[in-house]
Amino acid sequence: MTPTIAVATDGSNPIKSALFSAIDGWGEVLILDPEREHPDLLDHDLDLYHMARRREPSLADLRRACEAGIETVNAYEEARTLVDRQACGKMLADAGLRTPATQYGRAEGIDLDPPLIAKPRYELGPLRHQVEVLAEGELDFEGEHFVQEYVPHEESIKLYQLGTETGAVTGVEASRQPTREREVTEGLCAIADRIRERTGLELFEVDLVVGEEGYYVVDVNAAVSMRGVSDGYAAYETLLYDRVQQSIGRRAGTAVPATAVEQRT
Repeated sequence: MTPTIAVATDGSNPIKSALFSAIDGWGEVLILDPEREHPDLLDHDLDLYHMARRREPSLADLRRACEAGIETVNAYEEARTLVDRQACGKMLADAGLRTPATQYGRAEGIDLDPPLIAKPRYELGPLRHQVEVLAEGELDFEGEHFVQEYVPHEESIKLYQLGTETGAVTGVEASRQPTREREVTEGLCAIADRIRERTGLELFEVDLVVGEEGYYVVDVNAAVSMRGVSDGYAAYETLLYDRVQQSIGRRAGTAVPATAVEQRT
């Protein structure tokens, strides 16, 4: 029996679009609009729900799937924590990772020194990417903001975790070189492992910068772009396939069916 996989994606990422099309070789893929909730999600007898595009409606569908016992790549509670910049920052600090100093509140209540970056607290909604750089002088912004220290750096890194596989790309800002794949050092592996152990997430990407004191973790996202990672496609497919097999085995009350593995190979 062909497994059914629901994927919340909008087709804007060509790498992921190609991947989800290829899954048709071993599974039936149901593409869901991430900008719309699907109250009928449970009617599809799913083997897996995957939030490939993080939006408020797709996050609500992730919650719906988790509460119904449908297999997912990431759990709802942990994915939800990451969209709250304040909660995410606390989680990273509690995990012992180096992060930029942060505060949340109105301008008059922030006592960090510029340069600073002010953002909405939640990475959801139309203002999720609104960023204000506060280079100098007194802070002046409307309402409450998540304010983060700007860390001077020459290299920015995106670190990807896809199941047991870790990859990284870099953009060297000072020389304006294009993003390219880079070595995954022991330090980067340790960061990914710490986040994975702390959250239980199997798929995520981490924004880092390299400052004078080393790596600073700026943000974590429970969806990945995979741009620039040469083996990301294979690792992503393997993660989804393994999760589907776990679901099939769990629902049947058995181990991973050997026939399913043979069908793929």
